[in-house]
Amino acid sequence: MAKLIKICAIGDADSAHVQSRIRCVAAHNCDVTLFREFDVIDGAQTASIPLLLKLIDDLNNITTDIVHIHYAANRSAWATLMLKDFPPVIVTVMGGDVLDHEQTPLPFTARWMTQQLLKSSHVVTVKTSHLKQIVSSVGVAPAKVFDLMWGLDPVYFSQNKPVITRKKMGISENEWVVFSPRSLNPFYNHHLLLEAVHAIEASEGRIKVVFTDYNSDQAYRLEIEAFAQSHGFTDSILILDALNHEEMASMYSLSDIVVSLAPSDGFPHSVLEAMATGSCCLVTRLDRFFDILIDGQNVAMTGLTTLEIRSRLEDILNDPAIRQRIKINAKTIANKIGTIDASAAKLKEVYIDMLKQPPCRPRALIRITVLLIFITWTLRDMLCFGWRKKYRAKR
Repeated sequence: MAKLIKICAIGDADSAHVQSRIRCVAAHNCDVTLFREFDVIDGAQTASIPLLLKLIDDLNNITTDIVHIHYAANRSAWATLMLKDFPPVIVTVMGGDVLDHEQTPLPFTARWMTQQLLKSSHVVTVKTSHLKQIVSSVGVAPAKVFDLMWGLDPVYFSQNKPVITRKKMGISENEWVVFSPRSLNPFYNHHLLLEAVHAIEASEGRIKVVFTDYNSDQAYRLEIEAFAQSHGFTDSILILDALNHEEMASMYSLSDIVVSLAPSDGFPHSVLEAMATGSCCLVTRLDRFFDILIDGQNVAMTGLTTLEIRSRLEDILNDPAIRQRIKINAKTIANKIGTIDASAAKLKEVYIDMLKQPPCRPRALIRITVLLIFITWTLRDMLCFGWRKKYRAKR
């Protein structure tokens, strides 16, 4: 019988994708312990030294063969640079962790620690050639980089018994359904979609725009709702609670168009999921997607202007041939990428190879620098936290 590999995973415990990946890895004779990305106090991330020292102590004390970090730019991941015994480490780059210059910029110290983590790791997995170029540009040796486009949960490939239907949601059969599944915050430009749909609605007919409340910015949600109300089409939007895999698969299947309008992306897994269900996707036109996505063939692409988004939506809605071609080719791409279980099997082989490699420990100067950064952050957070409590007491 093959040896049980003990994995210490560090990632967002609330992420459906992280949960699915860990579950599939565990099914391949791996014992996985998950550590959360960070601790939260009073609604804010904290760099509390006692908490971090406890994390480091826990990591040092746990019997583990490999540390697998899902998303490189988080405090628990950086804390591994201070481990006295550095086991083989694999980092799964997810996009925003190395594309912070395009998305949410990291402080210089945080970006430096992310780069040191990547360079100190035994393996870095990437899902696209663009991300491979990014990690190579920060000094990760090409031999350490492993191409791994995570596959999909099998539920996206077959929808025998949909758990969400038009009838359950009160959507009539003669309404177009446009689903925007990304987090409800300004980065994903849901407001541009809403403006485009409003322009189409005014001239052509009924469209229902569906969002989810997963990881939403409540202020932005209120803006979306206020826009719909002020323009008289509140009945045309629907905001669902966060959905599980089965519900997401059903939602993709019943949608006429699935939309992703991020200005920057590693590669949107939600788009792959939608493609597996045979949905017609409209995505931002980004050069980095061209390895997999072809405009007009397996997706439709658009710039980030209301006028162009409206034009592309109308092209898709008014031409059944375009919709059918995109749907058929989309399924072909998803089938080629395969299931998440197949990805976990590939990863297991990487784990086995990593166990043969010698330990790789960051230099003492790096460990000391990381510790000093965390001490500085702790003092800052303590001051800010104390000030917030004092300010609220006065109010």
